[in-house]
Amino acid sequence: MNGTRRAIDDKTVVATALKFAPQQLYCLLTYLKSAASLSASSTKTRTDENGETVYIAQAIKAVDAAVSYAFNSPLIEHEHLSTEIIAVYEEAQKYLPDTAHSMFAASAMYALFNTPSIPDYGIEDLAVVIEDYDLQQYPALLPLINDLVSFRESTGYGMDSFAGYKTDTSILQKAVSDAVECRNAVEERIRSSEQYVQLRQTREMLFSDANGYIRKCLDIAAENRTSECDTIIKTMQKLFIRTGHIVSSENIDKNKIKAYIDKTYKQASDVIVDNGCQPSKQFKILVGKRANNLFTVTLRTIGLRC
Repeated sequence: MNGTRRAIDDKTVVATALKFAPQQLYCLLTYLKSAASLSASSTKTRTDENGETVYIAQAIKAVDAAVSYAFNSPLIEHEHLSTEIIAVYEEAQKYLPDTAHSMFAASAMYALFNTPSIPDYGIEDLAVVIEDYDLQQYPALLPLINDLVSFRESTGYGMDSFAGYKTDTSILQKAVSDAVECRNAVEERIRSSEQYVQLRQTREMLFSDANGYIRKCLDIAAENRTSECDTIIKTMQKLFIRTGHIVSSENIDKNKIKAYIDKTYKQASDVIVDNGCQPSKQFKILVGKRANNLFTVTLRTIGLRC
C-alpha cells in the first residue's frame, strides 16, 4: 500500500479519470475517492508551470471534490451549499482548467434546484460567482441559472420542493396510506406471541411507545399531521441519516439504525430488571435471525418516512 501511495500523482489521476466512459460514472467516482484516500497522508509535491508548489494530496482531494459535487456522488460528505461549491471550484480549477467551469455549472444548478436541510446563506455570493465564471460558451445556461437564483431568493426554496412528485395529492395520500399500513403491521407483530421477553420489550419500545422517536414519526405520518413534519425531518437526521446529508432513502445510515436497535435492546434489559424479571442470558447480544428481522422492520419503517 505504501508503494501505491508513492506512485500516485495528481496529473496521472486526472489523466486516468478523463478516460472513464459516461456509463462508468460510479467507477470514476469510486476511483477518485480511493485515490484521494490513498494519497491523504502524502507529503509529495511538484512544481507547476508557474513555478508554484503543488501538494499532490491536496490536488487529488480537490479533483475528487469537484467531480463528486458535479455528479452528486453518493460518496459525497457534504450537502450542496453555496459556500462549499465556491471553495471547491476555486481550488479545482487549478487542476481541471478545461472542465472545472462545466462541473461548476452542474453543481450550482443542483444546489439552486434543490433545497438543503440547513439554511444556505451564500446564494447571493454564488450568484455573483456564476456571473464571473467562464460560462459564456453555454448561452442557454445562464438564463436558466438566473431563474433558479431568483426563485431561491424570492421563496427561500429550490424549485424541487414544489415539484409534482412531492406535492401531488395522490403522492401525499400514498405516503399516508403506506404509513398507516406500516403502523398496523408493526402493531400486529407486537401483539403476536414472542418467546423472548427482552425482544418483545425491544419491539414495544421501538414501535409502540408513543414517546419513542420511531413511533412518534410513524404517528405523525399516518395521521397526516403536516404541521409536525419538521419533527420527522429532525428526528431522521439526528438518528438515522448520514451526517451532513439531507433526509432521503439513499442517505439512510444502516450502521446508525443498528446502533439504535442495540441501544434500545440494552434499555429493554434494564426495563425487564426493573419489573422484577431477568433478561435472557442466551441472547445478551441481539444477533442472528432475530436481529435481522428487527433490523428489516426498522429499516422499512424509517424508509417510509424518507
